[in-house]
Amino acid sequence: MIKNYRKFPIFFKIILFFIFYFPTSSLVFARDYLLNPYGGRLIGKIEKYTVPKKKESLEDIMSRFQVGLLGTLRINPKIDVYLPRPGSQIIIPSQMIIPNLKEDEDILINLAELRLYHFLKKKNIVSVYPVGIGQKEASTPTFEAKIIQMIKKPIWIPTKNIRKRYELEGIKLPEVVPSGINNPMGMYAMRLSYGKGEYLIHGTNENFGIGSRVTSGCIRLRKEDIKKLFSSVKIGDKVRVINEPIKYSKEPSGDCYIEVHRPISEDNESKNQRTTSKFYEKDPELKKFLKTNKIEEECFLKTVLDCSGIPIKLKMSKN
Repeated sequence: MIKNYRKFPIFFKIILFFIFYFPTSSLVFARDYLLNPYGGRLIGKIEKYTVPKKKESLEDIMSRFQVGLLGTLRINPKIDVYLPRPGSQIIIPSQMIIPNLKEDEDILINLAELRLYHFLKKKNIVSVYPVGIGQKEASTPTFEAKIIQMIKKPIWIPTKNIRKRYELEGIKLPEVVPSGINNPMGMYAMRLSYGKGEYLIHGTNENFGIGSRVTSGCIRLRKEDIKKLFSSVKIGDKVRVINEPIKYSKEPSGDCYIEVHRPISEDNESKNQRTTSKFYEKDPELKKFLKTNKIEEECFLKTVLDCSGIPIKLKMSKN
């Protein structure tokens, strides 16, 4: 967080306000958010985008706003997954609650929300990247690790299990895929220390599917995003992979927010009540948060069951 914030001139505070509440972005790169100097964890804002008359793919739109596939479809269930109808309006899930970060961590990946958070602590900034994670048959595990290798133009050596899965689909993979534009790992990769080093954060040769379960267990970023992340990390940086469908925060204003995602262990037809049971009944910190802030239980339970994937302001009891 920013130190000695109260001593800053008023004009600088105004600049910080606009940076924090209106995050910077480019056409394709990850969004950078200034960390709230007062300690809040709610960042960004929900945006709306009207599809122009000129045909524009959903991937182009998501790439521009730096959001992922499943999160976008969850709050836009009627939108065409390939070519949205011109004139239709898309809600952009570009507001979120930062997960709890340990003091010495640099990268935090939350599987449930399909996002990677890279904390640039000296600049008081967090960069947020949508990611692809392991398919149901090759789930990405939760773990803590360090970056142990930085690789430009990686080659891909599919494991026996990966080749078997592809063979079931009638695809025969070579033992080694050379680096280049046809390599599904893209042009940059970072090897992690977990396991035998088989898990990497890497790019792709095809952006479609970012923000969904598409990999063989690794963490996949869009082409432009992996280039930016690669240039801003180093060997030894600490990485933690978590699976937390429910995030919550009390902001400096006193307002309380909760953000609920469908657990990755559940398919599209699963009952979301399991989320309620697991995280409400068994999470003492969540219970304490609700009780301390006098949150209305009906509002909380409805938010959990909706699983909207965006921050919702909770109602607080007046009693």
